[in-house]
Amino acid sequence: MKCKKDNSRTCGAGWRNEIFRLKEIAKPKPVAAVYKSLLGESYHGCFKDSRNRDLPKLLRAGYGDPKKCFQLAMDGGHKFVGMQGGSECWVGNTVGKYGKRPDKECNMPCKKDTSRTCGAGWRNSVFELKIVAPKDDAKQVHNAESSVR
Repeated sequence: MKCKKDNSRTCGAGWRNEIFRLKEIAKPKPVAAVYKSLLGESYHGCFKDSRNRDLPKLLRAGYGDPKKCFQLAMDGGHKFVGMQGGSECWVGNTVGKYGKRPDKECNMPCKKDTSRTCGAGWRNSVFELKIVAPKDDAKQVHNAESSVR
């Protein structure tokens, strides 16, 4: 019997099914394996959040923009960034008190970079930041004072 919406195909008949063999579909690679870094950060995973926040500080200036969020977090000396709900930029130095979730639960595109995902409702796409050691200003001041004498 011809299919109603595509009469070039057969769709079984009365009390009969047309059976197809499907090709095996390759499993998608984990997000961490294909993630492209913006500022040296690495993808840490999708994590659950709650009202008593996993990452305690909200950086409003990083709203929806992962690159800006990461830079602000690094400038503030934070180790982790959680992008949530497509826009929120949460930061802290520990993560995971509510547990890790499958990456597919962090599926909202970022508001200002839709090629990237920024968590979902109560889900953080978490990134570990590249730690840059701060300059030792005290040592530089001491050396400058020593050379004046």
